[in-house]
Amino acid sequence: QVRYIATQWRAEEDQDGWWQVGCDQEGRPLHFRINGRDYTLAMEDLVLKFDSLSVCILAVTEGIDGQWDLAAPFFRKFYVLFDAERRRLGISMAKHQASNFV
Repeated sequence: QVRYIATQWRAEEDQDGWWQVGCDQEGRPLHFRINGRDYTLAMEDLVLKFDSLSVCILAVTEGIDGQWDLAAPFFRKFYVLFDAERRRLGISMAKHQASNFV
């Protein structure tokens, strides 16, 4: 559940169900492996910064059956190519580093 990772990073759930965390908050990165390759999402990859707020919002959401949805942070950091015809996908570090400011 997202609650697990949110509490690890001392995030607090607001009335709308968003997890707020201090923008200078440090947290352990998420490491995972896809097809034998390692990928890492650091704390700064996992938050959205709003100019109008003094806090950041955790960009990890809860998907179906309580699974973590990391799509937004992952697609900001990595370039993903879907090849439906050959039933494969390619992943590489994005040349640009997308801003996490909203």
